[in-house]
Amino acid sequence: GENDKLALTYMSAIVINTFLGVVVALLLFFLAWPVGRLLSLQGEALSIAGTYLKYISIALLLIAIKTGYTSVTTSQGKTIWNMYNAFLGNVVNIILNLAFLLQWFNLPKIGLMGVIISTILSQVVSVIFIMCVVHFRFRLRFHWKRFSQRFAEYRKPILAIGLPSLLEPISAELGMLMISVFTVRLGDTAMAARIYTMSLITLSICWASAIAIGNQVLVAYRVGAGMFSEANRMLVSNIRKGVTGNLSIAILLFVFSIPLMKLFTTNDIIIELGTGILFLAILIEPVRAVSTITSYSLKAAGDARVSTYIGLGATWLVAIPSAYFIGIIMGYGVVGLWIGLLIDEILRASVNYWRWSTGKWVNYRLV
Repeated sequence: GENDKLALTYMSAIVINTFLGVVVALLLFFLAWPVGRLLSLQGEALSIAGTYLKYISIALLLIAIKTGYTSVTTSQGKTIWNMYNAFLGNVVNIILNLAFLLQWFNLPKIGLMGVIISTILSQVVSVIFIMCVVHFRFRLRFHWKRFSQRFAEYRKPILAIGLPSLLEPISAELGMLMISVFTVRLGDTAMAARIYTMSLITLSICWASAIAIGNQVLVAYRVGAGMFSEANRMLVSNIRKGVTGNLSIAILLFVFSIPLMKLFTTNDIIIELGTGILFLAILIEPVRAVSTITSYSLKAAGDARVSTYIGLGATWLVAIPSAYFIGIIMGYGVVGLWIGLLIDEILRASVNYWRWSTGKWVNYRLV
């Protein structure tokens, strides 16, 4: 019946995402150093980046699996579980980073490997959580025999949307990991400032993600029903909510930056760096809301490829090079890395919103 057909569709999405994740992870594992050279890294920076990319490939496989499962909760309109999942993963990652940095529970101070382990374990927790939700709460059961018989029927449409939708989060995660590599190179003080401020900025990231995920479902429904004007109004309304929320959070974080940073450390240099990052967050976070919400909306309308191209280009042609140039080469340190991220988000938001404004997504709807 319809339930069996739906289950087979979900299985196809999860299996395809997992397979693609394995491919990407293997490529990165064996090509980590060549990728570092492509980014014009040399010497110590190449060594750090090569090691980081090699082992972080495990996390990318987990992200691919998670993306397959979150597509199930999204299609069911239960996007609240995706928000819980994102929040849980971020919290676990922050706690583990702090544990390695501050040597809680007598953990060894292992620098880069601590960041890698934290990232992998946080993704493991996220995957287990979302798998439990899908299999136990939604009661999705895998029927491998029926799946193998009818897989070809579902493969093409899922790949058309699934492949671009998978590549973008993996690329974005890799991009942030490269920023972490640059931060490690700047030393313990910069790394501490990044970890502490990210634990605070997570509030606005989760807000933007929650609005984007909910908006994606609402836009997809309206596009599928041919209600294009309503879809556009829904996007504009939710962008306002996302920007207002992110801006409010960022301003509050900056206003109370010193007492908030003192919850983590009494080191004046780290507090000063953290305050600088939180000031830039006032500029970055509202723009991030626009880029995230419009990107999800383009995917909801079936215009996933363009959104993916924008994401890939912004990450590897803008964010990483500009962050490295401003933060490392020009010597502005961790604040310079965040300036690079600001440039990236401005470009990403501008191009995504321009793409939506053209109305070409109307021709890409899936149903």
